[in-house]
Amino acid sequence: CIRTGCPHFNMVSYTICIRTGCPHYNMVSYTICIRTGCPHYNMVSYTICIRTGCPHFNMVSYTICIRTGCPHYNMVSYTICIRTGCPHYNMVSYTICIRTGDLNLVKTQLKKDFRKSLRALF
Repeated sequence: CIRTGCPHFNMVSYTICIRTGCPHYNMVSYTICIRTGCPHYNMVSYTICIRTGCPHFNMVSYTICIRTGCPHYNMVSYTICIRTGCPHYNMVSYTICIRTGDLNLVKTQLKKDFRKSLRALF
């Protein structure tokens, strides 16, 4: 068990990768604001690209906190995507809950819930 760093007990932090619009491998676009020195409306936005640690082209890792919505405090929900086999928009997202205790139990429960969710989907 580790601390999540999230502000509420029923939240969990984890790292996700999403696609960005940056032109180079493992870069992410951020819109930042800097002071211009002008007395009014003295902010200007810039879009910059920085390197990330994601394994695929134009993906970026973010650490986010979400509410788990699970019925017990020691469970965490994950939203995962799997391929559906359809030719277009062939990803489907669904949410599963697993217990956050022993790591082996987590992996086992994740596999069980994954199979169960697959059966429910198809």
